[in-house]
Amino acid sequence: MTNQERIQRRIARDKARKAERRKELSKNYGNFDKIVSHQAFHKSLKKRRRNTEWKGSVQRYIQHAIIKIKRAIDSLRKGKLNLNQAPRHLTIVERGKRRDCNAVMIDARVIQGAVCDSGITPSIDKSLIYDNPASTKGKGVEHARKRIMRQLRNSIRNFGTEFYILTYDFTNFFGSLKHSLCLERLQKAGFDERLQALTMELIRMYHRQDISLLKDSELSKQLTWELENNLAAGATLGSQISQDMAKVTPNDLDHRIKDKERVKSYIRYMDDGELQDKSKGHLKQLLETVREECRKLGLTLNAKKTRITKSTRGFLFLKIRYTITKTGGIIRQMDREGFIRMRRKLKKFRAKVDKGEMTLDDVFSSFKSWFGNAKKIAQTYRSRKRMLNLYNDLFKCYKTGGMVA
Repeated sequence: MTNQERIQRRIARDKARKAERRKELSKNYGNFDKIVSHQAFHKSLKKRRRNTEWKGSVQRYIQHAIIKIKRAIDSLRKGKLNLNQAPRHLTIVERGKRRDCNAVMIDARVIQGAVCDSGITPSIDKSLIYDNPASTKGKGVEHARKRIMRQLRNSIRNFGTEFYILTYDFTNFFGSLKHSLCLERLQKAGFDERLQALTMELIRMYHRQDISLLKDSELSKQLTWELENNLAAGATLGSQISQDMAKVTPNDLDHRIKDKERVKSYIRYMDDGELQDKSKGHLKQLLETVREECRKLGLTLNAKKTRITKSTRGFLFLKIRYTITKTGGIIRQMDREGFIRMRRKLKKFRAKVDKGEMTLDDVFSSFKSWFGNAKKIAQTYRSRKRMLNLYNDLFKCYKTGGMVA
């Protein structure tokens, strides 16, 4: 047997093992009857009611849980999605940017929770790269920041103190997720047809509500046709299924960079990505690779937030600015905009307290949360001290006795 024949046999064995693993995952997590069951729904309700039992809608659902879950399961088995509560559209302003989202009511949350917890999440997590930690149990933002530090230390060890970092960001990430790609990911995960149909309907339900509010009948028909044929795009903010789809949809981009381009120092957190390399020219080539994959996925890079910077000049990722010193140290600083927003908040809180619209306990709770986070994630002693002094001046040292920066 030649060496080439051995390689081909090894590749064939690996493919067979992967196919067997996918088959097992499909059997456990891609079966409609296993997920649309009383056990999965009650498990989902137990998780969804956590820290939300003060809400009237949740209390009413819990009182009639057995009946509501039975009705939901019976209708889903008939191929219908009947919800007692219509989605509520919300517009929030986050750092001066308007975002349209939907409040996912308890009826839909229980169904989405069952589909995600018992189906989508465990099946897709196996296909994700390790450095894609968003909305993943045991990982999250803190894990991402630890990985960034570890990758920076490795880059300093391998390249010295002068290397380059590419950071990118997707424009309107959730609004650009193609429904056809979502369906493709579900098929690749081995979901049966009924479970695929249910998941896609949960993604489409918010679009249906928006279409129903349109007064133009022709436009309404056109958008409905696109929606039914999976030609639409967009996933609502606030939905658990949207979070899972956002994690897995750019999976080809992650594997292209990690597996084909062999970039070890790479991480993606939802719509933010970061790569490190010794050569600026190589990073420019990788940027073209990212753009190429984005075109396939229907995503667009944000020109303002996509840049290549030198390590000694610093770069911003997940609201933390990292700078490499000439001696190989790593300085972490919070984004300056975060301090500006908090200063403005405290002054507005003072006015609300004077009007009786806010209590001092609420102010302290907000300030303590921000202060503890700043102390934990970055080296910001002077900035924290100035912020603490501002709080003490505005609120007469309320509950800050003994608190130091």
